[in-house]
Amino acid sequence: MLILLDRVSTTRFVFRDIAFHSDKHNYYRANYYYCANPPLRVIIVCRNDLDLAKCAEQVAYAAIDNDAGWYDFVRPSNEGRRHTKITIYRLARGQQATMSLSQILARAPTDDQGVEQ
Repeated sequence: MLILLDRVSTTRFVFRDIAFHSDKHNYYRANYYYCANPPLRVIIVCRNDLDLAKCAEQVAYAAIDNDAGWYDFVRPSNEGRRHTKITIYRLARGQQATMSLSQILARAPTDDQGVEQ
């Protein structure tokens, strides 16, 4: 999926963690993990050294799924609660977005919803 990482929406996230992995050429790449500010329950994972702030106003290849809300990646009050998880793989320069981050956030679970997984 191609999503527009609109600036207004990208500013709604705070950095949570970083993890390093090696690729097939033994180059180390960083994955950056972000959590949405309240009341949203959304996680963003930026793979391959992508920094969310530097990706604002760009189109990216991404996948959207649900996540169980692991403690390292969400706010403490939301551990174990279902979150929307957006994984950003790489930028898609010259491509047209099919959806914006704002549209995804509009449908995301919020703190006032149940404790379901």
